[in-house]
Amino acid sequence: MYGGAVLIAEAKKGVLTKEELERLHISIGTNHSMVEEPALWLALGLNGFWLWVPRLITAVAAVQIYGAVRYFKKKLVKR
Repeated sequence: MYGGAVLIAEAKKGVLTKEELERLHISIGTNHSMVEEPALWLALGLNGFWLWVPRLITAVAAVQIYGAVRYFKKKLVKR
């Protein structure tokens, strides 16, 4: 199942909030092609650590930064 299909399916279920869907979208966008692309580089001898770990860290950081920005925007709007 592709990332877009996951987002559409989750949105139709109505279980996730808009913010949760946006976080999911950021994570899926950052982690796209976690199997195919590294497989090509692994075949050329690259270390798997450098293919997967930076992407995972980037995805976590991006989602957390997004959450922090939304939090501070809400705080500023309430003033």
